[in-house]
Amino acid sequence: MTSDDYWSGSIAGAVLADKIGREAGFTYPDLAFTAGLLHDFGKIVVSSYLARPEVAATMTIADSQLSTLEAEQNILGTDHTLLGEALAVKWNLPKEIAGAARWHHDPTGAPTATLRYLATVISVADGATR
Repeated sequence: MTSDDYWSGSIAGAVLADKIGREAGFTYPDLAFTAGLLHDFGKIVVSSYLARPEVAATMTIADSQLSTLEAEQNILGTDHTLLGEALAVKWNLPKEIAGAARWHHDPTGAPTATLRYLATVISVADGATR
């Protein structure tokens, strides 16, 4: 993933998450925008690790047979959702941003109704912008 790919996808996701959040009556639509912008920032960590040629080749093979999350888990022992959550916590970002990063691929697993709603908004926007 190039940085241009990352940012164009993140910006598109943020704009769409904001629109979905507003249309759905989400109480904090600006939060939906910010979460949409930052939800995949764990991929930056994954990408920097995968830049190593021997790891990139393994990831390419695994990614063709598994979902991206499964391939990340198999190769790294973690995935971009967990890394994104950890970064958000380390940087003292709002818990909703950390939760959106963690739960956007599994909104029903989020521990609170607000996080489930936000993660669902982000998940829909993410899926629509791929």
